[in-house]
Amino acid sequence: MRRQRAAPYDRCYRVRLRGGGMNILWHMPILRQFGCGLSRRAVELARRLRARGHRVTFLVRRNRTDASEGAIESLPVLPLDLPDARPWHWSVQALSRRAAARELVSRIDPDHDVFMSCQPEVVAAYGRRPDARPVLFVCGGSTLLHDESDIQRLSEDSWTTRLSAAIDRRLKHANERAAFASADAVVFDSNQTRKRVADTYGIAHERHYTVHGGVDPEEMQPADSAVKRARRGELGIRDGDFVLCWTGRLSPEKNVELLIRSIRLCTRRPDVVLIVGDGPCQRDLADLVSSAGLRDTVRLIGAVADVQPYLYVSDAFVFPSKGESFGGSLVEAMACGLPCIALRPDGDIVCTATEEVFDGGRCGYFVDTPVPGALASAIDALAADAELRRRLGERARRYVVDQFTWDAAGARLSEIVLEIGERARTAEALIAPATQPSAA
Repeated sequence: MRRQRAAPYDRCYRVRLRGGGMNILWHMPILRQFGCGLSRRAVELARRLRARGHRVTFLVRRNRTDASEGAIESLPVLPLDLPDARPWHWSVQALSRRAAARELVSRIDPDHDVFMSCQPEVVAAYGRRPDARPVLFVCGGSTLLHDESDIQRLSEDSWTTRLSAAIDRRLKHANERAAFASADAVVFDSNQTRKRVADTYGIAHERHYTVHGGVDPEEMQPADSAVKRARRGELGIRDGDFVLCWTGRLSPEKNVELLIRSIRLCTRRPDVVLIVGDGPCQRDLADLVSSAGLRDTVRLIGAVADVQPYLYVSDAFVFPSKGESFGGSLVEAMACGLPCIALRPDGDIVCTATEEVFDGGRCGYFVDTPVPGALASAIDALAADAELRRRLGERARRYVVDQFTWDAAGARLSEIVLEIGERARTAEALIAPATQPSAA
């Protein structure tokens, strides 16, 4: 018989406030020094939590991190030696992740005040522990953001592939639902994602929050003309070239194929298109570049430790994602003063937070239809109008500095951590008297 889990805050937690801060154990499904937006967000937030008196230790499988000497940017990392989940078929990978999560959670020492994770299976498994501490689910996305675009992408595949994908989606939905039920609080990185997911899964209003992604505005600044010219010289790009840029992970939801296909349709083809990053779609995209005759225009740079030099040499940034909970690469480009193009969210095929990030379109250029011709027209519009590029870039920079900084995000996350800790202590105080034996 399945054990009924207590509702959040009804359990008796042992939370210790040490000098005003919390001892936080933060599980990560992957933790990389560069090339991973999820890792970068976690590290930046953890640094801000530490500055506010909290102690943060990352927990990650040893083969899923490149942290050296037990730390990443001086934050302690606890590596676990566990085998990867290997499903017998990809359609049931969510079941394998559940089993792997149970094994991982069984290895966790309970010497912490708050447990955090970005992985739903781990959140659900940890919440079932009888000695569980308050659980904060740092939700970096949801399969809900990709469902419709995946169905469209597989529409012409075999019925067996479509059936397998439907099973995969159903199991992933179940894992997410279990995580939201187990978490004492859930943090999303945009209001748009928060509303969509909370409404679909019925998460109680008082248990979900928004902590936006961010940038360091002192680190990410617009390049002056001298720096831009020097960087272009290093990359063999001429002063007068019109340069587009994209950065991120080359995975299906990033929709980089749309950008490449649009280049051929541009009235004024960009002189250089920089694709910075790697991922599972890298080989297919390289083949597409070759077959489209764009090898002299599109440069597949691969993963780099610092994307800023590539942003500095660019005239505009393109963000063709179909499913994105926030858009860290977009905000970085905006912070560097680049005019940015993105697909307008439709709540169906395109599920992103760009309405929020673009301030309703006031500091970015929207493409209303996710097809190559429409994106090509947007690129042509920016290529032909230097004043429009300057105006959009300046607005973008101002908005990001005002709304999306790591310092503000870290402050908000610290408030949430303290809040769930205080709620847990209140629950403990209420429950403890009832468990004490009465006087004879």
